[in-house]
Amino acid sequence: MDPVANLASAFDVAHGVIKSVPADRWSSPSPCSEWDARGVLNHLIGGAKMVSACVAGETFDHTAIAGDLGGADPAAAYRAAADAAVAAFKADASVLGRPVKMPFGEMPGAVVASIFTADHFGHSWDIAKATGGKA
Repeated sequence: MDPVANLASAFDVAHGVIKSVPADRWSSPSPCSEWDARGVLNHLIGGAKMVSACVAGETFDHTAIAGDLGGADPAAAYRAAADAAVAAFKADASVLGRPVKMPFGEMPGAVVASIFTADHFGHSWDIAKATGGKA
């Protein structure tokens, strides 16, 4: 199994859910009690931005994910962050086997891809459940 292809698939699923959310549903409560649907979206976009930076060897700046990351076009904002994360992995195939420094610890790039694959698949369901969509 290709961890980057799996990650890209998770991003595609989440993007499909996100682009189907009506604009008036982003404040709907989600199964994640600490977030509404927009909060889950911000978590996903922030996670993708974190992956992009860390896989590229940059120190991640948490201020880059403060506030509303979805803006007026949540689907486009998510797609841009997701595409950048996949591109970071594809820029250096060796990253899958070498350590990547994440804010929560150091681990092989393949593990990073797997963690975020599960996170984006799971949270796409949260957004769908919150907004009456399908995951």
